[in-house]
Amino acid sequence: MLQRSRPVMAACAALFVLACGQGGSPLPDGGGAPVVVDGSVTSAPRRYAQVAVGQGHGCAIDADGGLWCFGSNDFGQLGLGDTVARALPTRVGDASWSSVSCGRFHSCAIRSDRSLWCWGGSALGQVGGGAREAALTPAPLGFEASTVEAGDWHSCAIASDARLWCWGFNAFGRLGDGSEDDALRPVAIDGGQAYRAISAGGSHTCGIREDGTLWCWGLNAQGQLGHASAETCSMGRSDAPCSLRPGVTSAVGDWLSVAAGAGHSCGLRAGRRAACWGDGVDGQLGLGAQVTRASTPGELGDDWAAVVAGGFHSCGLRQDGTLWCWGRHASGQLGVGGLASEAFAPLQTGSESAWEAVAAGASGSCGLRQGGALWCWGQLGAFSATLPTYRSEATDR
Repeated sequence: MLQRSRPVMAACAALFVLACGQGGSPLPDGGGAPVVVDGSVTSAPRRYAQVAVGQGHGCAIDADGGLWCFGSNDFGQLGLGDTVARALPTRVGDASWSSVSCGRFHSCAIRSDRSLWCWGGSALGQVGGGAREAALTPAPLGFEASTVEAGDWHSCAIASDARLWCWGFNAFGRLGDGSEDDALRPVAIDGGQAYRAISAGGSHTCGIREDGTLWCWGLNAQGQLGHASAETCSMGRSDAPCSLRPGVTSAVGDWLSVAAGAGHSCGLRAGRRAACWGDGVDGQLGLGAQVTRASTPGELGDDWAAVVAGGFHSCGLRQDGTLWCWGRHASGQLGVGGLASEAFAPLQTGSESAWEAVAAGASGSCGLRQGGALWCWGQLGAFSATLPTYRSEATDR
């Protein structure tokens, strides 16, 4: 779920940070001398190329391929060899990385040599190493990948040959292998079909095949799959619609990106058209009104460069570089100030037009401004802010 996105791509626990601000404060975008934070000298502010946000933690990759993680660390999801939370982005080893994704209590990333690694909590097999014990440092999965996505309790990756693999918790069929059996190691999905994009959400998964068609599977109680379900799964005292294998959400091959949230999904189509579907009780569909259940994609307009889905909110970048968010705001995750309950239509986050990437997590969000400066808002571990707050300072320990 837990998306990070740059245009046309399917996206901080702080005590007191000197030189940190909110909204449009004129802060540096990287470089400069070391700063003092909580009595410790940190490295110079970093320039980041990618950011991902999970339940209470985040990770970012700098312009040189260095991986930095921050926030909650109860299960080793920061990959630093311990379970101590970090207020600032902290360097994870010295390897070079190309992409990263954050789940609820785990993280996965791909190194520059295309090798796939995961770490953190694995009680349901979401780290993929064959065990249920937590991995406190990155652990290799043994194959090369082009894309990886960490959901709440499961993970999926597109291998270098474009085939799709998933692992972890499989209630409601979120892995897509035709069963509800957990997988402690990656299992092949969809008969070897070629995929070019994947997103793992709360209890469902969506992917885009090489032909541009959109497919979703898993729980469909809120219509988050965008199609009629083939099966019924037990949901405690009641049953719920689900799909144990990928089902076609849109046979039109014009999808560019997809993002799966807790109970909703969003995607970007050709012509810069954004669309969302599924649970809209908190306004996370951005359709201008409260929607209990939208079982087909509803469009938000045609001037979008990227769109991502968090827990119960969504964010997007317009083509002019402005940032917009909608949905639940109880933790400040929309970045518009205050703590209003929700926004049913997109609201502009700040007044800047220099955003390059955005990531939405369970109750928090982060973005990159022009020049690679990292800003976060909402709830991320001990960090809390209702407006974008500068987070580019980092520490090497």
